[in-house]
Amino acid sequence: MIAFPQPVSRANEQSVENFFEYVFENHFKPDFIDNAVHYNGQEIEILRTPLRQGCYNPCFWHMATRALNEGAHDEERVIDEGRCSRIVWAKPTICATKKCLVWEKEKKGRARIYLWANHSEEDNYLVALERRELASGRREIVLWTGFPVEYKSYRKKLLKEYNQYLSEQKPTPSEMV
Repeated sequence: MIAFPQPVSRANEQSVENFFEYVFENHFKPDFIDNAVHYNGQEIEILRTPLRQGCYNPCFWHMATRALNEGAHDEERVIDEGRCSRIVWAKPTICATKKCLVWEKEKKGRARIYLWANHSEEDNYLVALERRELASGRREIVLWTGFPVEYKSYRKKLLKEYNQYLSEQKPTPSEMV
């Protein structure tokens, strides 16, 4: 089980917009922009553009906001206080993958890696990374999003995806012995 830090709390007098800015400057930026985070020994890249709302990193924007309806564009997302407060769970989830359910799945033609710290209904966090191959041939892993999985139906869907991934894996030679 991952020891998640306490979620970040918004001060009573602090507006949601100021809280959003506070979480970016004091948690997301130090964890992902100012310092490298690694997945399986490879440094995770952070998308730098296009900026959202004129100044926010696109990964942060996706992690701290919620779509009001399926298929909403980034501009249609709204700040979600629950997502903001749990951004501090993203880095521990990535750094403790041995304690997570990990699987890969193609989504919208792109190879995604899912890391899910599924401890309980209240304490669970999903991080999505994306494998990319650049025109230069260089391969990279990009932080796509992360958020607490709040709905039972979505947790069931994720568990089904994970189990399907496991059933499709071929055993390695050492597992065949």
